[in-house]
Amino acid sequence: MSASRSCSERAAERREACPAPQPKRVVDDEDEREHDDDEHDDRLLDLPPLGHDDDAEDEESFEDLLQTVDDAEGGLDDVNASDLEIGVELSVDEDRATGEDEPADEGIDVGALHEGIDDAEAGSWLADEPLDPGEGDHDDLDEGGGAHGDDGGAEGTGEDPSDDVDERALPALDADQDGVYEGEDLLAELPDLADDQPPGWDALPWVVVEGAGAAVPCSALAVAGGYVVAGGAGDAALTSEPAARPGGRPRRADRAGGDRGTVLVVDPGALPARRAGIDASAASIALTDGALLIATRRGNLLFSEDRGKTASPLGAWGSGGAPVTLATTPGRLWVLSGKTLWSPAAGAVAHSLDAGASAAAGAPRRDAAAAPPRASLSPGPAVRDSVLRMSASGGVIVALTSAPSGPQLERLRGDDEGSPLLPLSGAARRAAEASDGQLAAAAGGRALALAGAGLLCVSRDGGETFRVLEGLPPVVALAFAGDHKAAPLLALVAREGERRAQLVHVPASAAPTLVAEIGAAPHAELEEEPTSPGAAALAWDASREVVWVACWAGLLALSRQRKH
Repeated sequence: MSASRSCSERAAERREACPAPQPKRVVDDEDEREHDDDEHDDRLLDLPPLGHDDDAEDEESFEDLLQTVDDAEGGLDDVNASDLEIGVELSVDEDRATGEDEPADEGIDVGALHEGIDDAEAGSWLADEPLDPGEGDHDDLDEGGGAHGDDGGAEGTGEDPSDDVDERALPALDADQDGVYEGEDLLAELPDLADDQPPGWDALPWVVVEGAGAAVPCSALAVAGGYVVAGGAGDAALTSEPAARPGGRPRRADRAGGDRGTVLVVDPGALPARRAGIDASAASIALTDGALLIATRRGNLLFSEDRGKTASPLGAWGSGGAPVTLATTPGRLWVLSGKTLWSPAAGAVAHSLDAGASAAAGAPRRDAAAAPPRASLSPGPAVRDSVLRMSASGGVIVALTSAPSGPQLERLRGDDEGSPLLPLSGAARRAAEASDGQLAAAAGGRALALAGAGLLCVSRDGGETFRVLEGLPPVVALAFAGDHKAAPLLALVAREGERRAQLVHVPASAAPTLVAEIGAAPHAELEEEPTSPGAAALAWDASREVVWVACWAGLLALSRQRKH
């Protein structure tokens, strides 16, 4: 009894020590849910209530929206944004592109953070003692901001105006003491790029006109009014120095002065050439409406009014072996002797009364008619000096002259009135300065061609701009196939040491092509060593639509191949 009693007493004590569980109430559950909601209310999304009408929101006016923003707690001002989270770590995607061309370099040394900051109390970086106040101030302006003595303002500076430098009075760069600048155009010193590739063969090559001309070497040529006149030095034995007679007396190569050669004439409507009635070594030929003029290699001028059957001497124009070049414009003769240009007026040729005199610079052939009376030519004053080359086109003479600044072009008319000088630069300048230079003109000088120093320059605007062709063999003759601005250019090219030439066709707006090849002369096969091609000439014949070629192979005519 006592044992059971003690057990019941112990059970009662345990119940008193451990209170009985209380029943769970609905109020406790609601408190717990509210507590959870308070912890996670920032993470929940504000969802619209059920039955929310989206159209009703759209119907709100703009004023209602502004009122809503104004009524919001704290507003949208950053100063009152107390509910923003702070201390949030931002994650950077290292694999993401930076937007730069290359990834940013790491570990860039930007220097010390205190660099460039002056601490007045710490003193100088090089001294242990602090600086006095104001010593570290590097501002050049005074505190008052007053004007200095050298301030410009309305009164100028305190400097002497005589010490000022006038840049306009300074000489050009690289000029000498006299201010002369040889390299005025720096572009002339730069290499030029060719505008075209070396020409290839044309699809329709030109052909040699059968039976035209003669197989007589020639180097001078003129075409006008259907007439074609060509000339050359003839046999070398006749143009060499006078040979010695037996007994020591020198033999005159020619009774008229050792200036013999060959002159060929093609009459209008004909193709074969006939031998003229005079033997003269022609260096240049000019044709007018009723006369023929020939400049010999020794500088003598011959005048013929019967197309070469007879000739009268006009005196010696060349001195010291200077070459003489002839050209004609309507009613006017132009003579370039050395580097001096002359232009005798129309009607300056006057016949003397001596009817029995013979030509002094070109003896007539024995089977020719009697020699005409002597004639004289009054040169008049010189037109231009320092003329390198000239070319006639219509009523204009295009003259290439030399000046201290470089070569330049000028167009001269019959009234001696010249156009403004046009300086040349670049490739055109180098071609003009070459000793083997060539000049051709058409359309009154609007179409121009310059060749020399391995360059061929073509202009269609009077020399303002040039089309440059490189990679060609040396050009020995030039001519335009017509007298209009867009006329094609024909160039005869030949390599040194080869008795062979090629004709290059240069259209106005197309690539150049090779259209013909002229082989060696028949007698060239007997020569042991090839010689230079020598002088040559080209001339366009509009009446026959052919180009005449005077060269070592003879007088030839080439025409376009007809399409079948």
